Amino acid sequence: MRSPVLLLLAALAGMLGGGALIGTWCLGLCLIADSAAAAVFALIHDWPEPGARRPRAPVVPLAEYLDRKAAESW
Repeated sequence: MRSPVLLLLAALAGMLGGGALIGTWCLGLCLIADSAAAAVFALIHDWPEPGARRPRAPVVPLAEYLDRKAAESW
């Protein structure tokens, strides 16, 4: 999972927990707000198309990589 998804899930769980501690009416309000937040997140999030592959970085030989890092550190 990506970090925005984890943050959203943690926020939704915290909101529901807080609403449960306050009372039943507040839990209902939290459920409505959670549903709205999840819907907005799903609508604005840039999901990859099914079957689409992510571009991969080109493979660099180890010797070339070490040369680059040695040149950067000086």
